[in-house]
Amino acid sequence: MTNSSISLRVTIQVGGLVFVIAGLPLLEQCLHEKNYALYGAMAGLLEAPSPNTPAAELPDRDTEAVICSDFLAHDVNEGFHHFVGRRLQKLNGVRVRNMAHAVQLLRPTLDGDAELPLPRSHVVLQFADTEQSVVYEASALRKATPTIQAQHKLPSWTSLDVAGSAAAPPAVGMQTSP
Repeated sequence: MTNSSISLRVTIQVGGLVFVIAGLPLLEQCLHEKNYALYGAMAGLLEAPSPNTPAAELPDRDTEAVICSDFLAHDVNEGFHHFVGRRLQKLNGVRVRNMAHAVQLLRPTLDGDAELPLPRSHVVLQFADTEQSVVYEASALRKATPTIQAQHKLPSWTSLDVAGSAAAPPAVGMQTSP
């Protein structure tokens, strides 16, 4: 599944895992490319809640399903390919509300000056519907990120600017839709 041509504007790259917002454009692209595994994983995320769902369990208005859509090979994420298609639920124990929130949580580690100390020793990604987690040593993740970007011609680990709006063209071999 490496280097798919999913046409999206908002992405983040954590190690070699690429995350996108699950939505109708991605769903349509999966059908077009016959990527039925990712399509199936996303279909359930896009279902409307049951009318009987208690108000406390309904998502907030700014909630987005952030899904792992691709895997870029690198030693730092050896064995993590099976997380493709899963929804990111927590970063370092904090529930991820949306893509901008994920970027905010990752920025101190991935944007940090190499001379500055890391905010924590490890970065832990937890996914919905599985007990398994991705655990990166923060220093290894920070060191590997520029290498992965260079190998895959990525301008940045995120396509969101500081304010949380889309700032860069699609990444990871992703093509723009006409």
